[in-house]
Amino acid sequence: MAYILRPGIRFCEASGRLVFLDLPRDRYLCLDQGVEQRLRQTVLSGSSCERDPMLDGLVRGGLLEQSERPAAPTQPPSLPEANISLMDVAGGARPPLPAIVRAGVAVVRARASLRRRGMAATIAQAAGQRARAGPGCENTAAIGRVAAAFARADRYLSPLDQCLPRSLALAATLARRGLAGRLVIGVRLRPFLAHSWVQTGRAVLNDRPDIVRTFVPILVI
Repeated sequence: MAYILRPGIRFCEASGRLVFLDLPRDRYLCLDQGVEQRLRQTVLSGSSCERDPMLDGLVRGGLLEQSERPAAPTQPPSLPEANISLMDVAGGARPPLPAIVRAGVAVVRARASLRRRGMAATIAQAAGQRARAGPGCENTAAIGRVAAAFARADRYLSPLDQCLPRSLALAATLARRGLAGRLVIGVRLRPFLAHSWVQTGRAVLNDRPDIVRTFVPILVI
């Protein structure tokens, strides 16, 4: 018998601790250190084990499920370290008004989707869009124009606690146009904070490298 992560559970290691993103329940969580160590030794290493009261508690809590065989060792997502921001290029651009309006509408729609359908369904839709579009073209000029429209639209939208819908909307727009752009959700501890942005290679499209480098990616699409 083995314990495996439930579908929709993502994780990373930040400040020496495991942080989990439970997409179906739209929550982040850390574990007691003893339980975390046991999970490292079994679930994340891809090992089988006997029934374990600690891990049974995580099954009841929705983090794990039981399986007849262990899964391959699980790895958190990886991403090249950002060293440039397209905001430095896009910030001075003057995108056409229709592009700004489309960007604003996309952000509003992303907000509505998160509110009505929840994080798991909205993220799944974003993953499907990126999968259908493929890796996308790394045309810096074209990507910069899209980023500029979103940067200008931000002037008319409340930016507070809206990094996820803004990034979802930007990533979806790039995917529809066949352009490269990966949606990233990152976390940090002490104190806990989650953040999201869009990145192409080492270029951040809607944030600054010195900011995103303080976060550890927990989900990359």
